[in-house]
Amino acid sequence: MRDSPSASPSARRALTQRLQAAEARILDKPANSQPAVRVARILPLMLIATIALWSFAPVSWLRVLTPWVGAFALLCAGMYLSAVVLRIGRFYWRHLSDLDEANASVHSLRRAVYQTVGVLLATLLLAVAFFVLSAQLLADTEGARESRLLWALTVGGMVLSLFFGELVTRLIEAMDALLSDAGDPADEEQA
Repeated sequence: MRDSPSASPSARRALTQRLQAAEARILDKPANSQPAVRVARILPLMLIATIALWSFAPVSWLRVLTPWVGAFALLCAGMYLSAVVLRIGRFYWRHLSDLDEANASVHSLRRAVYQTVGVLLATLLLAVAFFVLSAQLLADTEGARESRLLWALTVGGMVLSLFFGELVTRLIEAMDALLSDAGDPADEEQA
């Protein structure tokens, strides 16, 4: 029993070192300056397609497709928000990781970034739960109202999260460019 308290700090220290090494491998990679596809450009096409399908599809199609479309929308929102969180983490790593770890603001920011990982995992679980529950609900109903409502809520939620993620991504890119230009030694040598 006496060895466990002394072994516990060394085990925690070893775990902390492994987690910091994993963090460095993930966040030290340079971010894509321009993603392959800007979501804001395809968002209107996605909206038109889903509204057309939602408006004109037969009720039998809606009952079958709604659980799939809703779960897919939640998964897309979770994946896109994961990419935004990764951008925030890389921004933190690039500009703030050299600051003193004892600084309360830096520690709070780092903890907030890691807390978002729990939210993203909850989004994935929500997608699975949505699929199961909506499939059960729609199997018990005959009308299209429930399927259209579920469809609109999940696709609307995805659109909102993609729009918000685009705004946050543009803010991160602008802040990254601003801080990179302010700290670029080549610019200081030319001046």
